[in-house]
Amino acid sequence: MMGAIRVGGGAGTGKTVVAAYRTAWLAARYPGERILLTTFTRVLADNLEQRVEQIIGSLDGTGIEVVNLHALAWQLFTRKLNRRETIADEETQGALLEQAIREVHSLYNLAFVRPEWETIIDPWQVRDLETYLQIERIGRKMPLQPKQREELWPVFERMWSLLEEQSLTTYSTICYAVAEYLNQHPETRYRCVVVDEAQDFGPAELKLIRALAPVELENSLFLCADARQRIYRPAVPWIRFGIDTRGRSYTLRVNYRTTRQIQDFAERVLPEAIEGLQEDEARILSDRPIALMHGVAPEVRGYENINAEMRGLKEWIYRCLNENIQPGEIAIFARTEKALKEVEEMLREEVFRERGIRARKLQRETPPVPHEINYGTAHNAKGLEFRAVAIVRVTRDYFPNYPAIKDIVDSAERKAKENQERQLLYTVCTRARERLYISWSPTTERSSFLPTSGTIS
Repeated sequence: MMGAIRVGGGAGTGKTVVAAYRTAWLAARYPGERILLTTFTRVLADNLEQRVEQIIGSLDGTGIEVVNLHALAWQLFTRKLNRRETIADEETQGALLEQAIREVHSLYNLAFVRPEWETIIDPWQVRDLETYLQIERIGRKMPLQPKQREELWPVFERMWSLLEEQSLTTYSTICYAVAEYLNQHPETRYRCVVVDEAQDFGPAELKLIRALAPVELENSLFLCADARQRIYRPAVPWIRFGIDTRGRSYTLRVNYRTTRQIQDFAERVLPEAIEGLQEDEARILSDRPIALMHGVAPEVRGYENINAEMRGLKEWIYRCLNENIQPGEIAIFARTEKALKEVEEMLREEVFRERGIRARKLQRETPPVPHEINYGTAHNAKGLEFRAVAIVRVTRDYFPNYPAIKDIVDSAERKAKENQERQLLYTVCTRARERLYISWSPTTERSSFLPTSGTIS
């Protein structure tokens, strides 16, 4: 089939399984050709690789390469382009933006400047004032008049200079540079590219994805995505990057993973409207998955203080273990590192001492293991699944995360950020297959995101 193909569907409908089987099918259809299976993080890529190997065995000699997109971009950036810059992480970029603000004596503070850098300037690689004055600013709700953009531009101009002076770069810059190289050297492209979790890729990544696969060949590009689970970046229209799925979009309608009770609860967490900019996305989002499994209702509890909340969490863990749910099938999530501190202490000082069960902290590069209880921040739940999931500290300060919204003055921008936080909570809830436990403390601080009916409190 000519053109890009998109598969959508709610959590648990099998998009990742489809991506794995699609990759295996492509390998059989195009023997000896290079086929890329890519996604958001290394953990997700490892999971995809295991799924493909379950279908066809070892990938040696198949031409299939499974790697997360930023790692692939970095490989090509250093090997093909022979570039040697260092990637500036979020903390470094924040510090450089503060320096740029000081040096140009800007009237705007970091809280105002940083979202513009992270959503517009860096992802779209805006390098001059003329481009900035004309750009549509997709992903920002707050309008900026030409005069404001002119006032802001010296900050971003200085930011680009600081990065260059210190031999630093960003993943967006890398993606654009590699995409340009691939367009100039089409022989280095893959025959087929399969992308999972495509909803969270921004302009730079989408440009790279399009460049990785030949436009003119059939079955060259296949993307799996769910706008409900967009938790990192605002929606951008794929067609702007030559990814045209019109007439080639398909919806998965059966939820094979999560019980009906968990799905119903999670869907009530979602915002009333989910932003989607792809064709047919409204139709795909309106198709509610049919959950095949039935189970117990999610357990939702408020406690008078954090100590009581941790006692309740420990009791829930022990109930799961007594029901023959293995440690590696249990995961605990919180919105931030700060909110995880009491969880870490309880797991280390009580669960390990009393039951001899260790705990493993999930991170972008750290996968779950069979014999340890998993815990991590909400974003690190992305793409994973467990028999039992607990989400703690679900308060009005953590969902939505107060530091993420406190400085947003524009009401539309604030609402968009709160909706993204809702989608994050939905994503974490739907990691659970059989048991979902949610808690908060004190009892008066319950997050407004939580449904008010059909729960235990």
